Amino acid sequence: MRSFILAFLAATVLLAAPPAAASTDGGGGQTLSQTPWSVGLELGFVIVDKFAMFNMQIPLEYTFKVGPGELAPHFAFMLSARKNVIAISLPVGARYKIKVLQSHPLYVWPLLEIGPNFDGKTGDASGILLVGAGLSYLVHKHVELVFKPLALGAAFSDAGGVFLYNLTLGANFRF
Repeated sequence: MRSFILAFLAATVLLAAPPAAASTDGGGGQTLSQTPWSVGLELGFVIVDKFAMFNMQIPLEYTFKVGPGELAPHFAFMLSARKNVIAISLPVGARYKIKVLQSHPLYVWPLLEIGPNFDGKTGDASGILLVGAGLSYLVHKHVELVFKPLALGAAFSDAGGVFLYNLTLGANFRF
């Protein structure tokens, strides 16, 4: 966990540096909807009940301008695993990305995801609901760094439910 936090702090310091002189407007003219399609890779962990699991999410999203921000509906493949436990989720959701600084392509966004969840060992099906928030930074028109520090949710089935907390760091590759 400590190395994950140090890596995030290093990335934050590098992103806070002034942008390269490649753009006359300091990167402020870049928007996510200029390259609307993206495929991402987010890695981190999910805490379910009292144990942590490795978490990998691969979202496919399309971004378009809506109001003051940009809406990014997406479909994702999520794999969560730890010793003797595997869960596969297929959430559908959306992020509403709002540009924070006009001089830099830094975005803050709320997140909502819902979809089926499958136990890899037993094949039992349940549902998953995530509500969260995150940050993203467009380092190049084709690369967006993503940090999702807050995603709270629940996995629920006929047998009951469990609360979960998800934290991921990754990148979206835009085209």
